[in-house]
Amino acid sequence: MDDLLRDAELKSQRYRNFLGNRVSGALMVNISCDYERWIEKQRAAGIIGQPNIEIPDPMTEDFLAEHAFNWGAQHVRDAQLASRFHMEELEDDFCSTICFHPGAGYQAAMSSGGDLLFFKGMGTSYTIGPVLADWDRMDAVFNHDNQWVHYAKGFWRGVDSVDARGVFVAPRFCRSPLDLANDLRGDRLFMDLYDFPDEVSAFVGKCADSIIAIDKILRADSATLRNNPGGALGVASGHQTILMNGDPLDLISDEMVLQFNNPALETVTHYAPSTYLHHHSIGIARVRAVSMVRNLTVQQLTQDPNGPRIADCISDELIDASLCTPIHLMLSANQIQGSYEAFVEKLLRGRFILDLWVSNFDEGRWFVRQARRITGQ
Repeated sequence: MDDLLRDAELKSQRYRNFLGNRVSGALMVNISCDYERWIEKQRAAGIIGQPNIEIPDPMTEDFLAEHAFNWGAQHVRDAQLASRFHMEELEDDFCSTICFHPGAGYQAAMSSGGDLLFFKGMGTSYTIGPVLADWDRMDAVFNHDNQWVHYAKGFWRGVDSVDARGVFVAPRFCRSPLDLANDLRGDRLFMDLYDFPDEVSAFVGKCADSIIAIDKILRADSATLRNNPGGALGVASGHQTILMNGDPLDLISDEMVLQFNNPALETVTHYAPSTYLHHHSIGIARVRAVSMVRNLTVQQLTQDPNGPRIADCISDELIDASLCTPIHLMLSANQIQGSYEAFVEKLLRGRFILDLWVSNFDEGRWFVRQARRITGQ
């Protein structure tokens, strides 16, 4: 355990230095790969045992009602295993993070108390129909005293019940204010941007308030959330992180991002010491507008199967945006065409976290060591 704690502190310090330094020339490197082969080797040697509980796929409310506590405790074990794997096999900057996430629909239901459907594919859930039908009933949409918030509390109480030192945490993978508004209003929200802009702005603002209210509820109930370092998706992003999904911003213009996304998002970024916003490469043209959100800690882009290839889009505009807010790029290593060294040197002109999906950890280790050689870090 002591070696994991030392490793977590070293990585945390690297991220603090990286995020606190607003100049180019540094690069963080995380590797994503299947480590089942490593886990089986650990089990064969008797170092680790079998999981305590089987997670159903699809998720069920019955499981959450009965096992949320045990699921939280098992998350700590899994995160510590991941920490050891990355420390021993990859030597990258990956920080093991925990967040409560039974799907995007679940996160919206935590704000409304609405009904849910779970689908196969771990972490897949949808709310049953939009909640807000009448603009005059905005306040009535929100109900934080519901079973979904209760199960989240149970999860974090499970985390609290074990030694979770060295693990980085975010309460949940919540919806951004605009994304939450999209779920609660439905896709008609995109027409409302034109037809009812004032009402949309007011409602998105109330969604920001809901995100903050639930964050306060969960942190008040969990010592781990109050005391552990914050992190999201392998990044040590700072104290008391809020992790958000911002997908709808990829579907609107820069002007609309500035009008309907950024103001409410800044309500959250001013509340939370650190914030992390995920969206997709289909919205890579929106990166500059998102980088203008004040106090946003990290902006993250994930490669879409049919979207622009991130590796081909390291433009001057993207680099300039990263100098405002660091950008976490998630892409497959096989998308890098030509010289990896040239690609890394281009990233060094900005402030990037490079997260590469690789086929095995031997390949991952090679990418990490090459990046260290190129950057001199």
